[in-house]
Amino acid sequence: MRKILILIVLLAAALPALASKGAAPAGVDRDELVFVAGEILCDCGCHPQSVFACACGRSEEMWGMLGDLVARTGSGEAALAAYVEEHGEMVLLAPKAEGFNLVAWLGPLAGLLLSIVAVILILRRWKGNPEEEPASGTELDTTLDAGYLSRLNKDLEKMR
Repeated sequence: MRKILILIVLLAAALPALASKGAAPAGVDRDELVFVAGEILCDCGCHPQSVFACACGRSEEMWGMLGDLVARTGSGEAALAAYVEEHGEMVLLAPKAEGFNLVAWLGPLAGLLLSIVAVILILRRWKGNPEEEPASGTELDTTLDAGYLSRLNKDLEKMR
């Protein structure tokens, strides 16, 4: 019960930080503005966060600028496209999953899969093929060489 109470207090303390961004300009849907601000990297340089998540003064300026852009373009998608066209894809938090950018998304997965396959192949090679046991129905030659047998008997006599 105490853990739940602590969690509620922490969440209540975090709410003002989440709602600290200014109000959306007149005629702009706040959800559209939050969408755009959540996709664009704040250019303050202090740490890589979205305009919505960053707490610096520059993010407040960018919030207002993005609000004006959403008002001019009419939607969050159009505002995001216009901002990216003006400033380049570097302003996005995550690269678009198209073209060469797919390497950023699929490269680590392909590397992981290739590594797993390589480890499996190496382990199989190290394990090797187990030696074959004689087929059932065949008997081993148990006769001893006469010279070996005489030497064995001499050694046994010496030990007595």
